[in-house]
Amino acid sequence: MAETEVFRITPVVNRCYEHAEYTRKEGRYPNERYFTNIPPRYVGEYIRSEQGGFGDGGWKTDYFRDLDGTMTGIDYSYEGRTSFREVPCRVHPPLPLEAIQNKTHVPSLKSLAFYQLPTQTVSELRENNILGGKFKKYNKKSNRKTNKKRKYKKSRKSRKNK
Repeated sequence: MAETEVFRITPVVNRCYEHAEYTRKEGRYPNERYFTNIPPRYVGEYIRSEQGGFGDGGWKTDYFRDLDGTMTGIDYSYEGRTSFREVPCRVHPPLPLEAIQNKTHVPSLKSLAFYQLPTQTVSELRENNILGGKFKKYNKKSNRKTNKKRKYKKSRKSRKNK
């Protein structure tokens, strides 16, 4: 089986990774290279990490979110063999506009799938008011505050003149 090079890196937020435990290393520090004969597994976008303990009782877990929205926790190994490879984020195939118009499988605004839709589909959703939200007439600023300020200034001027 072919070996794959992996890296002992710290994942960064908003990037996607594959995970594998390295099985062989070559070279001397600081020029070490790590390889695995087990195919790396796609774990998704890095979200956060948790760490605790100290010394031999220390632990660390990195959490990743897959395209389906499932959270995967990767525990770092005691031996320090936990490795990652940065890869392009996988994208679901775009939903047809008809399915979205019928409100079936509409991704929420906070989901990863929504932000991976093509820009054209998102703009069509906004134009057809499928995403919901208020219209422009609700977002108008009222002149109430400015009117109050004007009245207050006028009353102060009239007091000074007396």
